[in-house]
This record gives sequence, structure tokens and C-alpha cells, in this order.
Amino acid sequence: MCVPFLFLPGKIAQCYDKLGKHEPSIPYYINAGDFYSAARVYDETGDYENAFAMYFDSAQDKADGFALARQALGKVTDTGFLRKLALGYYFDRDYERALFLFTRLEGFAPLEGTCYALAGDKQKAFDKWRECRDYGDLTLIAEECLQKEIIEIGAQFLLGLYSRENSYQFGIFSRPLEESSIDDLMKAYFGEHVSYYNKETNWDIIKERKEDARTWGFFVIRDDVAFKNPRAVQFYLAYNGEYNALIMYFTEWLKSYPEQSKEILDNVSHNSPIYGTTNDEAQVLRLIVKEKAMGLDEDDRRNLEAFASKVVVRESNFMLLVKAPVSEEFKKKVDDWSDETGFMDKKEDYFRELLAKITTKIEIEDPTA
Repeated sequence: MCVPFLFLPGKIAQCYDKLGKHEPSIPYYINAGDFYSAARVYDETGDYENAFAMYFDSAQDKADGFALARQALGKVTDTGFLRKLALGYYFDRDYERALFLFTRLEGFAPLEGTCYALAGDKQKAFDKWRECRDYGDLTLIAEECLQKEIIEIGAQFLLGLYSRENSYQFGIFSRPLEESSIDDLMKAYFGEHVSYYNKETNWDIIKERKEDARTWGFFVIRDDVAFKNPRAVQFYLAYNGEYNALIMYFTEWLKSYPEQSKEILDNVSHNSPIYGTTNDEAQVLRLIVKEKAMGLDEDDRRNLEAFASKVVVRESNFMLLVKAPVSEEFKKKVDDWSDETGFMDKKEDYFRELLAKITTKIEIEDPTA
């Protein structure tokens, strides 16, 4: 009886096996899609690298939880082969097989965590990503989360790096965020989609994640130890109206590095993330910094009075009127607000908490002095 051509490679392989010529049977098993039999021959001849690869591709061993693949893997000594195989699976989007190998190799924590994230296991992803040891690993995590469109889980991991030790370990803020995939990831998380031709902000998303924006802003301001990210600091904190923190940030840098006054002032935007140039608080902030950096002319002082008259005093912005060189009537607005809200009773606690959020390597003076 004629053997259908479809089954011919398998039959040829079996014939070689019966003749005791095992190695020539391998390509025919592979051609027939019988990876399990090909793996068995590789295993018997001591080629454990290929035995592992074939067991790993076989449906039979997958059904058994890759029992034979695990045995073969234990005999493999060429880790270079395994690393290449693991990356091959990963870039082919076979994340299950890639993860199987990553868990047995060193140096793949960013990609291993990404595999867990893609499988929906957020906790294992975070645990693995926390094993990362340098800034390059962190940017790789951000790049993979962007490419794989798992933006939310990647951003939540970054938001959870709350301790000074973690951020110093990665060196996140010792360089400009705008030059990194970390910034791209966080912008995407907060609803900003940027391309070469278009920049669009989804305000519905950033409103929904307003508290996360505050958390990220304080994270950046606290560990921006080299004044690399003033625009990011201002964007995320101004969106939440945290002008007291911004005043302390910019004025303390001026006190510590007066020779850089122009650079510091140039980095203070008069735009608000919400209202653009029409926002009075952003304008007052810039004029406060300008007054300390180089002084104000008559036009500046008139503008400052006009902007200050429209500021609605809140707990997070009252220093705008305290630190600005404005008329006493505006200082009285702060006193009246303080009396009405009972702020004086919790003033010390407020500043203690604020200082803990923003303290960097520079010494922050008592903001009420």
C-alpha cells in the first residue's frame, strides 16, 4: 500500500531507527512535526541542548508539564545556547516558553517580569522587577511596557518606587527624564500621546489619575538631586496646585546655586498644565523666582499685583502670597484664610510633612522664616 506523502518523513525516520541509525532520523522527525521523537534521539545521543529544545516544542511534553524538558535542561552546560533560545522565544512572542527559561537564567529580570505582567500576574512582575539593579534595567522595563502596551502595570511599578534608596539605586533622577523611556511611559500613563507629528493630552485620563500625578511629582522633586527635571516637577505638581512645594524647590536651588540663576529661571514655566498662560498661580510662581534671581521691573510688579489679586488661597498654595513682593492686602488674605480654616493649629505638621516629601541633598530652610 502506498504511504501518503504527508506521512513519508515520519516513516523514513522510523526506518532509520529500526536500522539503529538514530541520528539520520532526526531531520525526518522534525520535518514530520514529531518533536518528541526527535528530542528522544537527541537525548539518547547526549545532545541535551537540542533535546531540550525539541521536548520544549513537543505537545506531549507540554501536556506533562515539560517534565522531560526539565530533565534535559538540567544536563545543559552551555548557558549561551539557553540565553539565545530564551530571547528567541521572547522576540517571537512565545512568552510562556521564554519565561520557562528566564526563571533558570540570570540577568533577565526585566524581561522575566514583563512575561509575568503579560500573563496578568502583577505581583510576580513587581517582585521580579524589584530585583533590577541599575538604570538600564529600569529603562528596559519602561520600553517593554510601552511596546507591549502594558502601560498601566509598568507605571504603577514606577509609582511604587517610593524610597530614596530605590531611586538612588537606579539613578532615575540624576539625568533628564525627557531623554528616557521612563518619561515616555509615565506620559502615556497620564494620557499624553506624543509623536513626531502630534502631541495630544487626554485630560480625562489625567483627571482620573490626578493623585498618581501628585505622587509622581513629589517622587521626582524629592530625588532631583542635580536639577535635571524642573519641567517634569512643575507639570505634575502644578496640575495638583502644589505651589508651596514648587516655591521651595525653585528658591532653594537659587540659594544653593546663585551662579545658575538664569538657568533656574528659564526652567520655570509661566504655563499651567491646565489653563496655559492664563493661570494666575503659574504667573505668580515665575515672578517670585524672577524677583529672587534678578529682580523685577515696574511692569513685572504691576503684573504681579494683578495676578496675585486673582489667587484663591488654599493650603497647598498660600506661600504664593506670603513669598511674593505684593501689597499688604494680599498678605491679609492669607491671615484671613488661616483664621477661617484654623490652619495655624496644624501649621507645624503641614510643613513637617511637606519637607519630608521634597527634601533633596540641599538644605531646606524653614519656609515660615
